[in-house]
Amino acid sequence: MRLRTLVLIAPAAWLVPPMLAIIWLYIASSITFEPREPYSLYLTARSMNVLGLIVPVFAAAAAWEGTRLVRGGVWQLAMVRHRVSVAAWSILPALAGGAVVIVTAALLVVTSQGLLVPEPIVLLAVGSILVAHVAAGFAIGTRLVRSIAIPLVLLASFLSFVLPRVAGSAWLRHMSGTSIELCCGTDQWLDTGVVVAVMGGSLALVLASAVLVTRHRGTRSDFAVASLPLVVAVAVAMLVTPSTVKPTTPRLSVADRCLVDGGVEVCLWPEHEPMLADVASVASEAVAAWTAAGVTVPTVYREGVVDSDDGSAHLYLRMGSGREDILARITDGVIPSDPEEGPTPPCSLDEP
Repeated sequence: MRLRTLVLIAPAAWLVPPMLAIIWLYIASSITFEPREPYSLYLTARSMNVLGLIVPVFAAAAAWEGTRLVRGGVWQLAMVRHRVSVAAWSILPALAGGAVVIVTAALLVVTSQGLLVPEPIVLLAVGSILVAHVAAGFAIGTRLVRSIAIPLVLLASFLSFVLPRVAGSAWLRHMSGTSIELCCGTDQWLDTGVVVAVMGGSLALVLASAVLVTRHRGTRSDFAVASLPLVVAVAVAMLVTPSTVKPTTPRLSVADRCLVDGGVEVCLWPEHEPMLADVASVASEAVAAWTAAGVTVPTVYREGVVDSDDGSAHLYLRMGSGREDILARITDGVIPSDPEEGPTPPCSLDEP
């Protein structure tokens, strides 16, 4: 089947314009309510809270494709190409349509802060979720009648984004990808274990779908074999993901935007560079006052990784912080931390 014909007859292609309009209205009404850090990872991850709206729709479109092949008698015929190849071409419009809407959602949020490129690691992880749901939708469409398959896929896909949030199981939330939207403070990065769990779970669902597509219809062994990759993925997710719902790990790169003011050096993340002069001025005044009072304090303040050799102090900031808040953060960096607990954690970007 020619690609042009495939796109013209595919419901996924018709769904893209209304879905883009819905996502634009949702994001336009939500991103104005809170200040945003100009951090690509944070912005891209937060834009993914629309996955529960996007993925089920295109998974249901893939289910329609599966039922269409069965109702037309194509699925029962002897095929020159492998069934997996036929399935891949059939779900291509759903994959392309879902990808367009997801990337658009990320761009809408990222560009709202003057950035241009969403974080690739987030798009890779959520892209695997889209592929998995679409593949599963198609496989279910080849097994059930249209009146059951499409509503079932739509509901099951939607619930896969809702139930992990209320189940209280950290590994399930990480594996489903619903924890990604909780990432990340400017001093944090997306945990590798979470990415592995998401992509592993997605790969397992794709393999299970391939089993259902290629094996004979209606046999119990089909579902038994299809469940094996999912069992392995669950075991891996339980081993590699964090024990809490936060999908974060410390950001290990060095804060390389530095300025020296009055003998005091301040180094910030690139995202906080517009604040550098103000922070350096406040730090210089504070250190001068403490030194005059006979208090020995560090003269180097850094966000992120601290070099113990130069006696640096940890510094945590948020965009838009006033002088009083900056001084409070500098003071936090001067106060000795518990060696077992580490430095005082930063304020969550979700908190005022």
